[in-house]
Parts: sequence; C-alpha cells; structure tokens
Amino acid sequence: MNHEATAANQDELHRRARERGVNPFVLFVVRAILTPFFLIYLRMERIGREHIPSEGPVILASNHRSFFDPFVIGTMTRRPVYYVAKKELFTYNRFLTWLLNSLGAFPVDRGAGDQESIETAKIILGRGEIVLMFPEGTRTRPGALASSPARKSFATRRNISPKRRSPALPRGRLRGFAPADPERPTADQ
Repeated sequence: MNHEATAANQDELHRRARERGVNPFVLFVVRAILTPFFLIYLRMERIGREHIPSEGPVILASNHRSFFDPFVIGTMTRRPVYYVAKKELFTYNRFLTWLLNSLGAFPVDRGAGDQESIETAKIILGRGEIVLMFPEGTRTRPGALASSPARKSFATRRNISPKRRSPALPRGRLRGFAPADPERPTADQ
C-alpha cells in the first residue's frame, strides 16, 4: 500500500516531532532489538560517546554511508535523537511512517529551502534535545566528503537555535564518536 506524503501529512509529522517527541516505549523496543545486533554481529564499539553532552541542545552531523547510520547513531547515544530524514522515507507505507516519526524522525524536502524542517529543528533544540543530520544530503561512497549546498551551509556553523548555543559535533569515527578536530581540513577548505 503506497501512502502519499501530502502537505497535511508532513505538517502532522512535524507537529508530532515538535509536541509529542520520541515515543519512549518504541525507542526502548527498537534499541533492545538493534543494540545487541550492532554490538555483537557488526562488532560496533562505543568510542567517544562521552563527548556528547548529557544535557542541553546538540546537533550531531554525520557522514551518511549506510541505511543503518541513523539507527547506529541512535543506539550508541544515551539520549533520544531526533532525525532529519528525507521526505520520501515517509511515503512507503503507514507503518514505516509511524515508526520513523515515533523514533523522532521528521521530513525534510531536500530539493527546496525547507523552512518547516528548520523550524522543527529549532523547537527540538530549544527543548534541549539532540538533532541528527547528514549535511551531505544523501548517502555517499567512502572517500572524500561530498560537496553539497547543505554541507557548505553547515560548514559555516550557523546556529539554528535562536536562544541557546548548540554544540555541533560534525565529525565522527566509523567506530564511534569523536569531537571535531579543528586542525583537520574539511572538504570545503
């Protein structure tokens, strides 16, 4: 069954992320299933998790190499994470739409200046939550980071949280998190 993401449906997804947030029961069940899989089968390690503040607004910016990336990051952090996800993910079926939104995902229209997504991220950060985004805008192959308008915009480190400073953690290691290294050049330099 194909579920079209109408403007009204997208407004509802944003409203839910803004007002109701992550469903703690769904988050617990998904983490209970995926964490052992990532730790045992994929041999993931939690390296650098202590660099993510235990409270306050945080923007996590990651390379996007795999479909699993948002789930891996979500299971490796201690706090719930909200995800900026391409709007097409919310068109496959109602269950997937409900699951992703229950886990904190909200849609972004990657082909346009999506002010609704920016406003949703601001509200979530204003509550002191974590927002995960992939500045490259899509999955990329290993190697140099893709150069995209979103990545260039993120490189300016504009603060989208109007009242509170949100630490941006733009680099991570494949095996875990690490703080940004100011000595390491980025793809934009």
